Amino acid sequence: RYMGVDINPDYVISARRRTGKVFAAMDGTRLAFPDGLFHHVVMVATLHHISEDLMLALLGEALRVLVPGGQIHLIEPVYPLNGGGGFKRWVFALDRGRYQRTYEELCHLISGRFNLVQRKTAQGPVHDTCYLMIRR
Repeated sequence: RYMGVDINPDYVISARRRTGKVFAAMDGTRLAFPDGLFHHVVMVATLHHISEDLMLALLGEALRVLVPGGQIHLIEPVYPLNGGGGFKRWVFALDRGRYQRTYEELCHLISGRFNLVQRKTAQGPVHDTCYLMIRR
């Protein structure tokens, strides 16, 4: 089963039309789900749009709706991993997200508060990305 969530109602309508799947418009820091309902929560390119405090609240709420042993999967663009990457920095600057972080910053923020059990990075021609898994 699948349940998509986005705070923007227009994105929810568009996703329903494109996929035929179930989507709901709601604030990820106040999910309308009971505790322990899901086995997995997946967030793609979300965290660079929100402040540190909001990110921690969002992840805390995601943990709340997970079963014991459930996992949060984060796929997030990060500043260039090799320290250079002028083109990649320029592309990232064009993104609407205003809280872009390095891989190290993101790992530090998350591991200081949550059970970060897996970390991976990938370098791409346009941007670099990380995958992080948090376990409840």
